[in-house]
Amino acid sequence: MLAFTNSFIRKLPFKMVQNVGALTIVQITNYLVQLVSLPWLTRHLGNEGWGHYAWTLVIVEYFTILINWSFSLHGVRKIAILQTDRTALSRVFCAGWTIQLGLVLLSTLVWGCLLTAVPFFESFSPYTLPVTAQIFATALFPVWLLVGIERMKDIAAIQILISISSLPLILLLVDDPHDGPLAMGIVAGCKIAGAIVAIMWIVQQKIILWQWPTRNDLRVEFLESGSLFISRVAVALYTILIPTLLGTLAGTIMVGYYVLADRIRKIITLILDPLSQSLAPRISHLFAHDAVRAWKQLRFYAALVLMISGAGSIVLWLCAEKIVSLIASDGFTETVILLTWFAPLPLITNISLILSRQLLIPFGLYKIINGVTLIAAFLSLTIAIPLITLYGAKGAVMTVLTVETWITTAMGIMAWWKISHMKTLPLSPNRPRTPNTAMEQVNVTRSVRR
Repeated sequence: MLAFTNSFIRKLPFKMVQNVGALTIVQITNYLVQLVSLPWLTRHLGNEGWGHYAWTLVIVEYFTILINWSFSLHGVRKIAILQTDRTALSRVFCAGWTIQLGLVLLSTLVWGCLLTAVPFFESFSPYTLPVTAQIFATALFPVWLLVGIERMKDIAAIQILISISSLPLILLLVDDPHDGPLAMGIVAGCKIAGAIVAIMWIVQQKIILWQWPTRNDLRVEFLESGSLFISRVAVALYTILIPTLLGTLAGTIMVGYYVLADRIRKIITLILDPLSQSLAPRISHLFAHDAVRAWKQLRFYAALVLMISGAGSIVLWLCAEKIVSLIASDGFTETVILLTWFAPLPLITNISLILSRQLLIPFGLYKIINGVTLIAAFLSLTIAIPLITLYGAKGAVMTVLTVETWITTAMGIMAWWKISHMKTLPLSPNRPRTPNTAMEQVNVTRSVRR
């Protein structure tokens, strides 16, 4: 299987296409694993057990946002531009990875304090080790480095094998409402194994010149990546805080209904995510070296994403009941209603991802992202509590739908206005300006359009 997968990926024509193919196969595998494990978990954990499991996933998301510290956005862009400079690339990665491991220690301490000092978290004590393992796995896997240098294709087969290995363990060992921590521990253990394999491959390929980062390197990477961390915190306020509020106001079972519907609708985004991840470093690289070609690739990608995500939204709206009946038991009928409300979101969120990942970040327009998401966070806090109080889980979905629509609309308007009025294109740090690489090519593109 490993030989077949590697052979198939390497036969694809271009480097970016190979990475898209690799990430697509990995995502499809993860999707199939979730498709099989979700029905098993919802049926064997029951409504309450699944609710606790889902709520713990929400807690893990908070720590994941802290540990990522925007390296998945700014770090990928910087690695992509510096991928031909091994010394500079190594300095950036070693500093960034050290920061992430430090944030793991901070997250672990916070998790321990929550368990011991806050009575609300006492019911989550069985999840102490699984959550800690999930936190560690998040930082250990250097996905932002591999995406930035466009080398995910080289370890795709191993990642697929490790992802599949979690499925038989869940099917064999999870058969009781109290086995939620075991299920999470299995997933975390497989992630850690995949991360170790990736690190061994990086060492074997000598991609990085391993070095202790200087204090200045740590400061620079911490501050530069932190420029987008504000937006990630703001996003957390309306994505992760909403199920938290739902659980507080409506109960654990409602969180289970909501998280299940949310996971189903995110499948459409997960299918398109490999293309987005592979194109992001390529677009950042091209905007620094060949902006005319970058615009061409961006237009083609946008048309493709709109077509696929639009079709996905229609399928979710028309087939919500059939989809939920395949994944969950009869006790999850509330999820059908929520999934119908969630249906427009694949199209809306993928448009906002195009605007942020492929346009605003390559142009260095972080202030727009931060400003729009901060307003979105304030909007969600304003409307979430009354909507959840009145409509329960449906009110939570209404909040997400309203906020995502605002983000997409505001980013589109601001991106058009800002880029159309630019006189110079912001370049990445550590990259000197060269003739005919930045705004000159944007102006050429405008002339061609006219």
